[in-house]
Amino acid sequence: MATVEARPTIGATSERWLRGRVKRGEITVLTGSRYRRSIRSFIDYVGGPDVPLDTITPDDFDDWLAQARASTGRQYRPGSLNTLAAPVRTFFAWAATRGVIPTDPTADTNRAKVPEAPPKRLTREAIRRLIDTAPTMQRVQVIVLVNLGLRLGELAAMRVEHWNRESGLLSVTGKGSKTRVLPLVDEAQAELTGWVDFVLRSADGPMWPHPRTGEPLTKHWIGKQITKAGENCGVKVWPHALRHTAASDMVEEGIDLAVVQAVLGHVSLTSTSIYVKAAPEHLRAAVSGRKRYGPTPPG
Repeated sequence: MATVEARPTIGATSERWLRGRVKRGEITVLTGSRYRRSIRSFIDYVGGPDVPLDTITPDDFDDWLAQARASTGRQYRPGSLNTLAAPVRTFFAWAATRGVIPTDPTADTNRAKVPEAPPKRLTREAIRRLIDTAPTMQRVQVIVLVNLGLRLGELAAMRVEHWNRESGLLSVTGKGSKTRVLPLVDEAQAELTGWVDFVLRSADGPMWPHPRTGEPLTKHWIGKQITKAGENCGVKVWPHALRHTAASDMVEEGIDLAVVQAVLGHVSLTSTSIYVKAAPEHLRAAVSGRKRYGPTPPG
């Protein structure tokens, strides 16, 4: 008499899958523990570890997420909800691919929509307060960052000889060792002149040298000092926020998006377009005066 194979259960199968992934080095033990917590939450919802895998439906998965979303004990934001669901999705995709179950019950279920957060920018008042109170080096760095939108690594790599004070142009080496030449606004030009002539007193070398060794200060040290300068005047700031502020200001001032792309060193215009968040008043100013397609008003 032929023996009937037991139907794979969600508890035993998922545990075997997790242990195998950890053993093969596909995930760390810590990641395996995080995956296990998510899968156990789902197992508890559908009725326990002995529930046959092939009885799980898309509705089970959706209802579990809906319960997690509405849980009074913990409110999941969309991104956190997707993180909770990811191990369960991965497990069922594996089970379907290996033929353990005929279809993946999570395949056609929607992920929580994560709203796109606009880039953080600082107000003009906050920038002014930061510039007015920051130590000399940090003041100059903030002015350069907020005018040119440099990345922190680009700022840290600046050298005196990369700045042509006669033309007001600064050579910047960005991602992929690509160099772009940027014009300095008058304010930044004046600040760099004072910094180089009266503080550095050098025609070449790092723009931001260590006071004892003369070696370039690291981007991490520069970033911490800018943040500290903000804390001292009640402004929450980090260097990339100054890059976002510069980009948003340029777009708001009507500078062509392709020019903003070149200044920021973006490879794709898509990266630059995230700064186009037109306010109603800007939209009204842009479209006012356009001709309508209706009948010509009587003369």
